[in-house]
Formats: sequence, structure tokens, C-alpha cells
Amino acid sequence: MKATLTFDLPDDMIEFEKASKAGNYHLALWDLNEQLRKYEKYGHNFKTADDMLAAIRTHVFATLEHYFINIDL
Repeated sequence: MKATLTFDLPDDMIEFEKASKAGNYHLALWDLNEQLRKYEKYGHNFKTADDMLAAIRTHVFATLEHYFINIDL
């Protein structure tokens, strides 16, 4: 059994880019989930909810950059 995705390039370039990076999206989500699990399992040093949100946001954008994902598309 086979499945084929077809794109009309260059018109569907954004959709093609997203589909071709699906593995990277999966790895990024896995990485983010692992970091959140570590916070739950091993604790953290955040003083406030705002500190935690800032750290998570920083980690999210670092992870996206690591996996070459641009969410601004």
C-alpha cells in the first residue's frame, strides 16, 4: 500500500514545506513534552508562574530553531 501527497509548486510551497518537515514537528513536540515531564518529575526553580512561562517559551523557540521549524509561515 502506498500514499502519495501531491503539491502544485510553487503555489503550494508553504503546504509542501510543512508536510516535508512533519518528522521535525514530531521531534520538536517530543522534545517539548520531555522537558515538561522533567519539570514535573524532578522539580524546577521557578519562583513565579511568569518565570515558568518565560522559560517554557524560551525552550519552545530554541527547540523550533533546533529542528528548523518556522511557525511564521
